[in-house]
Amino acid sequence: MKTSDQSLEDAVALVLSGRRDIRADALIRRGFPLAALDRLALHGVDIDQLNIITPQTLSRRRAKGKPLPREEGDWFSKRFS
Repeated sequence: MKTSDQSLEDAVALVLSGRRDIRADALIRRGFPLAALDRLALHGVDIDQLNIITPQTLSRRRAKGKPLPREEGDWFSKRFS
């Protein structure tokens, strides 16, 4: 991976996880935390327009405190790899 690619991945992982010591792919494999979506929103990303998950499903996940499963979180790995 090129240095600029690594810098981008590090920046994405930091925004998504709030940490510097985790890779984006590891974050996704564990289950994409909903707090990551909140952090993206703080950076001006309209979560609904990403079409990862319906607003209704997101509301149910939030109510249950469940992360996005790997299949849904994989959307991010395809965008940032």
